Amino acid sequence: MSNSHPPVTLPGTEVRLLHSSNVDQEYKLFVSFPSGYDDSEDRYPVLYVTDANWLFSSFLGLHSLPIPPIIIVGIGYLTDDSAEIFRVRARDFLPTKNKEDEKNVKDEYEMSIESGGGREFLSFIRNELFPFINDQYRTEPDDRSLFGWSYGGTFGLYTLFNKPDTFNRY
Repeated sequence: MSNSHPPVTLPGTEVRLLHSSNVDQEYKLFVSFPSGYDDSEDRYPVLYVTDANWLFSSFLGLHSLPIPPIIIVGIGYLTDDSAEIFRVRARDFLPTKNKEDEKNVKDEYEMSIESGGGREFLSFIRNELFPFINDQYRTEPDDRSLFGWSYGGTFGLYTLFNKPDTFNRY
């Protein structure tokens, strides 16, 4: 990649960093605002999206659909290295230690992953991420949704069955 050209910027978005003491991890938050956010005092529901490094831009089209306006918050990582993202997302999204899955990934993809950190990641979301987002943006604090894909879907089910009040929609 050439350093002589500016990076792509997605209109109506910003990136924030948030350190979690629950996970001891710095997270990269991708935030997208509905049309008219800056010109109103309205409060908005929030859609939280896992795997933001890979999926965040795919969700921006939601702002053009005939649905109520929302703030989209993607939860991602500081790195762009896919192997490292895969490693830490497995740690965050898989709630129990799964040595068989760790071995299968290592054998098939020649990558090392961790698992079993879902409880800490959920604590990060509930105790650190929600207060941060609610403090920084005009949210409807009790109107939250979660989208998770693959391991992120596993995390969504874990959350639904263990702390169902975390989100209104999964």
